[in-house]
Amino acid sequence: NTQTKKTKKVWHYAGYKESPNRWEVGTDPKPIGWYAGMQYDGDISRCKDVLSNLPKYIPGATTSTQYEVAGFFFWQGDKDRCMWPLLCILLLKASKVCLPSFS
Repeated sequence: NTQTKKTKKVWHYAGYKESPNRWEVGTDPKPIGWYAGMQYDGDISRCKDVLSNLPKYIPGATTSTQYEVAGFFFWQGDKDRCMWPLLCILLLKASKVCLPSFS
């Protein structure tokens, strides 16, 4: 009888701008075409583009149209997807957006 001792792996999970998603502690990560924060960076970039080009995206807006960003919603990730309908409804109701009846 040979008894094998199982060792538990310890993982490093990517922080901002790190890639891949995770790698075993003590090993060298092998970057992939993704980094932690990539979606957030892209969303912020697209928001800045829209806000700097309002007439392109909003009918009737001009280059002198003033606006106020009243909030920003960033969805953390795919693992949270099960709660999105409830969270979106709560956020929209909190901001007093008129919602259709879901009954």
